[in-house]
Amino acid sequence: KIHEFQYSLSEKINFCKKKNIDVNSTLILFTGRVNKSKGILLLLNAFKSLIDKNYICSLIIIGDDEINFEKIINKLDSKYKNKIFIFNYKKNINLYYSISSIFCLPSYREGFGMSVIEASSFSLPVVVSDIYGLKDSCIDNFSGLKFKSGDTDDLIIKLQSLLDNPKKSKEIGMNGKNFVNKNFNSRDVINYLNNFINNII
Repeated sequence: KIHEFQYSLSEKINFCKKKNIDVNSTLILFTGRVNKSKGILLLLNAFKSLIDKNYICSLIIIGDDEINFEKIINKLDSKYKNKIFIFNYKKNINLYYSISSIFCLPSYREGFGMSVIEASSFSLPVVVSDIYGLKDSCIDNFSGLKFKSGDTDDLIIKLQSLLDNPKKSKEIGMNGKNFVNKNFNSRDVINYLNNFINNII
């Protein structure tokens, strides 16, 4: 299903106040299984670098914790851990899409990347690794930005390019929504599958 863009400044302000962070903070969102293959440690290192460079941002992580990631976070300096928020897997994460400004999926391998499609449908600019499994869900420099898989420095560069250029970030987000609407509308996908099945019966 293609969602209507639902960015909510009021919900973002409420979230920031509850978590005691700057309301002007850019919220970076990750959803998926929290493990090494999803690139979560890569994202953590990139995020720490952004904080060290004085970017005003926070990181939201939603998913099943398979590596006791919360324990890793708790060992960090407060300047990092106070800006990282971990939630267990949620079926309905629309709220987090509606308050975030960037979606990041730094996986080392993916089957398809449905979360990228979901994020783009909310007009979020996405930053993803340049792996084969994500080649169809993100068009580089159009609906999102791709970084070299496993390269923390390149990931940092791509995130910085969005943080430094809100206009570019918004344009990529809108391109992503249009891309998903054109190529991944559920009705069209179902019709395509039905036609494919009918042709082979």
